[in-house]
Amino acid sequence: MPQDTPSSTPTALDIAPATGKLGVLTPGLGAVASTFIAGVVAARQGLTAPIGSVSQMAHIRLGARDDDRNPLIREFVPLAELDDLVFGGWDPISANVLEAARTAGVLEERDLAPLSAELEGIVGMDAVFDQRWVKKLDGVRVKDIASKWDQAQALIADIERFRTENDCDRLVMVWCGSTEAYQEPSAVHDTVEAFEAGLRADDENISPSQIYVYAALMSDVPFANGAPNLSVDLPCMIELAGTLGVPIAGKDFNYYPPRGDNKEGWDNIDIFGWLGYPMQIKVDFLCRDSILAAPIVLDLALFLDLAHRAGQSGVQEWLSFYLKAPQAAGEAEAEHDLFIQQTKLKNTLREWMGEQPVTHSEAG
Repeated sequence: MPQDTPSSTPTALDIAPATGKLGVLTPGLGAVASTFIAGVVAARQGLTAPIGSVSQMAHIRLGARDDDRNPLIREFVPLAELDDLVFGGWDPISANVLEAARTAGVLEERDLAPLSAELEGIVGMDAVFDQRWVKKLDGVRVKDIASKWDQAQALIADIERFRTENDCDRLVMVWCGSTEAYQEPSAVHDTVEAFEAGLRADDENISPSQIYVYAALMSDVPFANGAPNLSVDLPCMIELAGTLGVPIAGKDFNYYPPRGDNKEGWDNIDIFGWLGYPMQIKVDFLCRDSILAAPIVLDLALFLDLAHRAGQSGVQEWLSFYLKAPQAAGEAEAEHDLFIQQTKLKNTLREWMGEQPVTHSEAG
């Protein structure tokens, strides 16, 4: 029996071309950020492929399976090229990306040596930092500014200076800093007006990461949160992103500080099957956290930039595929099923480009 087909093709969005340079700013230049930057630089030099990056390595099926249309995603949607990326960031400890990479110890010296000149040239800006929120770090390259309002203005100035000095057409920001101390939302997070009043009053419930989000959004810079702390998932930031027309995404890559970057995870999963008989799946995962996170940073940066050029704003729920605690765009609960998340990501790209979404319901 023939399959039903949609009666009309989605109208492609008017997406601005990815011309010029895209600046990628990371609050935090530690293990994740330095590994991400080193990997992109190595790929640009032809030393390696960007393994793990969906935007660079994955294909996307278009139309029916028999159509045999299966281009690379980066050849299907107008993403920024790796050669057009410019890197910058803030760090309370390391002076540049090479120093940060060596301190983190994720990459071996044999891999850093061919990249050393370029990595050393990516100099970190003094950070907005408060040890009350990250007790195990002792910040030494920190802005000597007490007022939280003035800290936000200093970050806005940093962003504009970076944009100008590096001749960037567009910027994105991905939080790669340490996880801040746990907190619940408070009244200062309810609205943009309340948050700005809190900045002026040095409200103790405003964390450094929230100041970075505010500065980014006020500078028309899309923001993704790679940590579990509260930032883009606050009502005030959702309001600000919507009002200013800036895409946001969050939150949380996967990192467990007590065991460092390399760790072993044993999982025992109890299941049951036919007639209720018990079974068990045992998984031994030898993980390298920053190696896993680096391509996520790349994809979030490129896809947030795409969303911005496509006129999208607010929570980009289609990017939930990359996040451990994804943020919902509406009142419904966030989707946690990885396979549904992947389908949503690819179908969003299909629809933006005027292609039919794929349901995988056709025969065969």
